Amino acid sequence: MSEHLGRSKEDYETLVLKEISKLPNNTQSIENIISILEDLEENINITIEEHSVTLLQIQFLCYLISYDLENAKFFWARIPNEKKQNQILQEIHKILYVLWSGQQNAAFQLIAQVNSNLNNKSISSLLHMLHTAVFQKILKEITLNYANLSIKEFQILLALNEQDTFKTIQKLNWKTDEQSFVYPDAKYLMDKEKFKQINEEQIDQITKLVSFLDSLQ
Repeated sequence: MSEHLGRSKEDYETLVLKEISKLPNNTQSIENIISILEDLEENINITIEEHSVTLLQIQFLCYLISYDLENAKFFWARIPNEKKQNQILQEIHKILYVLWSGQQNAAFQLIAQVNSNLNNKSISSLLHMLHTAVFQKILKEITLNYANLSIKEFQILLALNEQDTFKTIQKLNWKTDEQSFVYPDAKYLMDKEKFKQINEEQIDQITKLVSFLDSLQ
């Protein structure tokens, strides 16, 4: 039986916003949000058709942050067509598409574009977490799949400019050579504080990009 039995849809929205307020320090909140929203449909009989667009956006983003692409794809398929016309939902779906097709570095620009079209702090917070999740996923894949790679390829994979490429390599404490190759070191995976600093810089970059895009409108 649901622990939230007897709550209204509005109560659920309050619970979700409370969990979002704990981010990004408490990543368990992502799983909690997914659980709350799935519970809303499965046990309280509030169908997906009755969900607000904002709750749909939140649940969609939480699946992506968790890299649960199967559930994200299934979730999109179940969203009513009239709500699929929402611009933010459509742009989140584009992010799903590039992640699903393995074009992970293309997600960074799409995340910035979504952020430029909204003023919802809760959604913005989740977008920042998604940016971090994608960045971490790419770094992990580089570590697992490359003994070495060119600095240029490293830059392309992470969609960085030249200056930030070298700053990231330096913060990771990865070695480079005279032939412009970088040598991944799995130790960074155990250094959470160092990785947090790198991600904070990435979030700062996306914030600046959003401000720039806003200035063009």
